[in-house]
Amino acid sequence: MQIRGLWLIIAMTSLSYAGSIEGKITAPNLETVPTGAVVFVELLDGEPSAYVIGIKDRTFIPQVAIVPRGVAVEFHNSGNIAHNLYARSGANTFVGGRLDPGERERFTFKETGLVEVHCKVYGDMKGIVLVRDRVAWTDVAADGSFRLSQLAPGVYRLGAWVPGYPYIERQVTVIAHDKATIHLAYDAPYTPPSPPVVVAPLTRPQVKEAVADVPKPEVVTVEQEQAHTQAEPESVAINKEPETSEEVESTQLVAEVAKPTPETPSTGTLVGQISTSGDAAGDPIVVWLTGSNLTAPSQVNNRFEIVTKNKQFVPHVLAVPKGAKVHFPNSDPIIHNVFSVSGANAFDAGRYPEGQGVSHQFEHEGLVKVFCNVHHEMNAYIMIADTPHIAYVGPNGKFQFQNLLPGEYSIQAFHPHGKLVQEQVRIVAAQTANAQLSLSLKEKRIAHRNKIGKRYKRANSEAY
Repeated sequence: MQIRGLWLIIAMTSLSYAGSIEGKITAPNLETVPTGAVVFVELLDGEPSAYVIGIKDRTFIPQVAIVPRGVAVEFHNSGNIAHNLYARSGANTFVGGRLDPGERERFTFKETGLVEVHCKVYGDMKGIVLVRDRVAWTDVAADGSFRLSQLAPGVYRLGAWVPGYPYIERQVTVIAHDKATIHLAYDAPYTPPSPPVVVAPLTRPQVKEAVADVPKPEVVTVEQEQAHTQAEPESVAINKEPETSEEVESTQLVAEVAKPTPETPSTGTLVGQISTSGDAAGDPIVVWLTGSNLTAPSQVNNRFEIVTKNKQFVPHVLAVPKGAKVHFPNSDPIIHNVFSVSGANAFDAGRYPEGQGVSHQFEHEGLVKVFCNVHHEMNAYIMIADTPHIAYVGPNGKFQFQNLLPGEYSIQAFHPHGKLVQEQVRIVAAQTANAQLSLSLKEKRIAHRNKIGKRYKRANSEAY
């Protein structure tokens, strides 16, 4: 029955009340979009008229309807004979009453999945309702193109995240049987979430232990976290063989970005470059600037998200200002339980299914290691910095902070495969200061326990 139902969906897709979104991301001097770029849509407001399923004689129109979870679906008998509808699909089960010609009845489907609707009077009648979540994701191709299909009609918020660029958002209206086209264009290359991102070549500063550079007392110490996190030898790789030198080179951050814009006479510029050795594994390097003369607008109220997708956290590395709230939506068809035991930033989101999400506000500086209590292999990193000056390093390893008041500053850089590095810089009005940082990267296996300090029961993991 399930296989026949699946083939019916494939055969009837052209009859469904669904739309699609196609688009492309472009930026100056951008030939290849960096790995890890994603586009998501979230339904803001559905079209009630799009979720009317007609019944004429012994046929559902359309035979396959795609609707959002939690939105009422109306069945309208536009024929000349009476019907009595029902469905036996778990939480979406319903039993209707007698539906005479011209009458209507509504049902709300609360869970995603396939619902087969039948008629008690005419046993050969069957309609398919595909209940989709209000959020959908897709990866961006190397040429910048993306496509989201089989979307329920309505108004969507479309967001795009490309490593090295700011997060951008647009509103898009999806119409049944139609394609919405959108072009997301960045005006300047490599502009990070807060200050603009740019570049320049350099040398190696002194490397410090990450724990020593994380503000206290908010950050958990190594001794406090040993009950939960046990670092394995650095030579052990995660789920893959060591890469060749060619593969390592392909992961380095090596693309051009914009030139610095002129400064006002009372401010200066910091231009820097990070040289790396080892495997970045596609994760970005985060840099942030601290000091007593920071004047940039606060980014605390910006929207930050880490999505559970294909049993992974996306993005894997996130940097946010102190006090920011991070949302953790679940786009997998399985349950997740996001948690962290990182000192004062520890939290437990609890178990939640596809389509739901939780938010947590991070009030303390430092590195937060995020895990899933259901899936041992899932992990992510959130760097909380008490500064509005946060940037993701561009693919050429360069970065820039502009409009800085004169004074002493500290520039720090973080990557999950390396130790935290720090360099002191002095900003002089109407001048450009240079900072040269070096990161030695080596992939590490993260051996950790669940949220209550016990070993995971791996035999119970889903086949998904």
